[in-house]
Amino acid sequence: MRERDWIRYRYFTRHLNMAGLWLYTSYILLIIYLAIPSILPSPDILIWDASLHSLTLGFIGNFIYAYGGIMLPPIILRKPAYRNLSYTPMIMLNTAVLLRIITDLINIFKGSYMAILHTSLIIASLTYFIIMLTRLFNEEVK
Repeated sequence: MRERDWIRYRYFTRHLNMAGLWLYTSYILLIIYLAIPSILPSPDILIWDASLHSLTLGFIGNFIYAYGGIMLPPIILRKPAYRNLSYTPMIMLNTAVLLRIITDLINIFKGSYMAILHTSLIIASLTYFIIMLTRLFNEEVK
């Protein structure tokens, strides 16, 4: 396998593995949320929120990042680039989702400071991902 293919394969599989981890986390949290009414009189809505965020931001977000970096250049008729692929957006997104889920499950921080931090990490992650894509589109592939 050439270096270009190896870098793209490694980029995609790491994003795919993280997406699968968030999908399983969402399933486990959903099972806990559905099992709580049999144990406690009222289910905790924060477990539902954590399950929803791990599915939407963790699973779907990592899939968008995986396919965006690999599939978008050929779709818009560019050669697939590989040198400017970065794991930084994935790390920032997963940190934001983990922060949100821990905040929901522990229920310590009722204030908006953690929500501001979580949201700013996601916005920074999206911004960095868009910058990475523009670098991929401008890269000269040999």
